[in-house]
Amino acid sequence: MDIALLQSLDNLDFREWCELTSSTKKCIDFCQNVGLIGFTLNEPCAQGHNNWKLGSSARASDEYVWRCGKCKSTRTLRQGTFFSNSKLSLRQVLDLTYFWSQQIDSHTFSRRHFDQRDAATLLPIIYEYIRPGTTIYSDKWAAYNGIANGPGPHRLFNYT
Repeated sequence: MDIALLQSLDNLDFREWCELTSSTKKCIDFCQNVGLIGFTLNEPCAQGHNNWKLGSSARASDEYVWRCGKCKSTRTLRQGTFFSNSKLSLRQVLDLTYFWSQQIDSHTFSRRHFDQRDAATLLPIIYEYIRPGTTIYSDKWAAYNGIANGPGPHRLFNYT
């Protein structure tokens, strides 16, 4: 399965990334567009309503909360998401993820280029360090073919 949105993110330069994540609202919009935060909650509130709306909140650390449209109860924006146990801001988590994930298999570490990018090298690392159920996004590099049987769903994208 090709992911068009990730394809367009692949060519972002630093300034474009900073603009994309320049405010909490923009970070939330980005997270919703890539599926890290839902557009609504799927669980009912304590009163049994399922009418959640995203609303601003001066008291919330992320400046926004899920608010029930009927009884006004609230839930944190992060509940049940990748961000749920983090004390970092959304932007900090996104920045860390973005900078860490850029060409992870061909980065230069400690001023040494890592050239071993074959399946025999990469797949054991992926199986050891990627949690079961994690969706892995990769290009169509042949070394990643074995990921299909890996710890979680594997999605492909093209650089073209």
